[in-house]
Amino acid sequence: MKTQLAAVDCGTVQERVYRELRAALRQGRLASGQQLTIRALVRAVGTSEMPVREAAKRLLADGALQEAPKRSLRIVPIQRERLQGMTRIRLNLEGMAARLAVDAADQKLPAQRGLLNSDMRIALQAG
Repeated sequence: MKTQLAAVDCGTVQERVYRELRAALRQGRLASGQQLTIRALVRAVGTSEMPVREAAKRLLADGALQEAPKRSLRIVPIQRERLQGMTRIRLNLEGMAARLAVDAADQKLPAQRGLLNSDMRIALQAG
């Protein structure tokens, strides 16, 4: 009998809060220059204060947050030039990675992909 279970997240609450805040920063769900309070973050992530404080300390050390007046935190604003530079680097790296992957790919890969896509369509139609 084969059981389909998802992996359990064994990370600490503090680690999960840190990952969520870091992802929110990367995805733009928290705005550059925005001020935050620990209390607001506690409400947003639904945990106690201590994991949020510890995650915030890590983000301060990472340079993603700054201390702000009235015991608040501020998301470090990103300069246009820095963002453009990071974008150029990422485009070059991702383009190179794609070229290397294509060069290294088995010549049977396109046909295999077509068969897999066909199988997937049949399975979706069958429910």
